[in-house]
Amino acid sequence: MSTDEIMKKIIRGIKDGNYANPSDIGLDGKEYSQVIEDLQEEGYIKGAIVAQLGSGVILQNATVTLKGRRFIEE
Repeated sequence: MSTDEIMKKIIRGIKDGNYANPSDIGLDGKEYSQVIEDLQEEGYIKGAIVAQLGSGVILQNATVTLKGRRFIEE
């Protein structure tokens, strides 16, 4: 899966309220956290809180911006 595909899958999940599981998109927790951070820095999402729970990762409070919605429609 390309980086854009991963980003779009995460954004779509946030938009739909069905957050993608990192392992479902081929990422470990650290990689997933980095992609979330990148998405926020680029302005595609906002308000995301990423918490490590053992070997898992939980994403909370994220919302998709207008820029993020436009990106997934490309």
